[in-house]
Amino acid sequence: MAKPHGSLNCAFEIRGGHAFTLGWEELAQAPSPKAWRWIHLDRSRQEARAWLRGRSGVARVAADALLADETRPRFTTLDDGALLILRGINTNADASPEDMVSVRIWIEKNRIITVQRRSLRAIAEVKASLESGDGPKTPGDFVIRIAEALTDRVGPLIETLDDRLEDLETAITEDGRSDHRAELIALRRSAIPLRRYLSPQREALAHLIAAPVAWLDDLQRAHLREVADRTIRFVEDLDAVHERATLLHGEFANHLSERINVNIYVLSIVAAVILPLSLVTGLLGANVGGIPGESSPWGFALLTLALAAIAAAEVWILKRLDWI
Repeated sequence: MAKPHGSLNCAFEIRGGHAFTLGWEELAQAPSPKAWRWIHLDRSRQEARAWLRGRSGVARVAADALLADETRPRFTTLDDGALLILRGINTNADASPEDMVSVRIWIEKNRIITVQRRSLRAIAEVKASLESGDGPKTPGDFVIRIAEALTDRVGPLIETLDDRLEDLETAITEDGRSDHRAELIALRRSAIPLRRYLSPQREALAHLIAAPVAWLDDLQRAHLREVADRTIRFVEDLDAVHERATLLHGEFANHLSERINVNIYVLSIVAAVILPLSLVTGLLGANVGGIPGESSPWGFALLTLALAAIAAAEVWILKRLDWI
């Protein structure tokens, strides 16, 4: 059989427990009896977009959803198929993990079409499993494999965020340096997109489990329910991370405000001591006649002693008032 190329990332026909590679020519033919197909497309390629909209047999509204620029996780049934959109951790080089990659899945009883622009490790793993003879046997198994693979990678990332937050809590409590604020903001920004997509993904999986689709049996629904439960826990963990980060931000702001108040207080005390001394020296520095001690060789020494006495008196008064 022809090998897939270009905008057709991969295509398989699974029959009798074995996966056979397909090309564009084979896709134009009807599938074998009791077989199902998986077709994986690159939505950035014009050939794939044209095939999906014109020759795939997929409803126009579903094709538009599969090719949309911006998507959120969701599940909906259309005609004889179902549309499932999920998000996964970005494991591509030089990419932020929280910049989640979407995979759009069109599911029929004997065919699955997946569409994406950026590579996703979950898709690569399913492809490798089919090539090695250990791939999903039914469309329902395929959906479970994808959902589990996407969910498995969320847990370690949330644990990393939690560890970073604990380190920041310790550091801010101990020293409250201003550079910790940038780290805290970066952590909160990392958690936001995860929460943004995982929450609707939880709902999408719940709708999928409840949907009366023929390609899911009771055991497969139980597997998906476990995936949905893990997603719920991840959302709760992200909510906890967000709440802790918010409290920590408030604690940091209070710590910073306290430091500023201390600094202002110290400067105010210094100004209170220096102001009378500046008044005296200003008067003695006036360019007029009759300045006391102007012609005395002891004038400067006496002035210095007088200023020291005034400063000492001011400090004594401030201590008596419990200001210092």
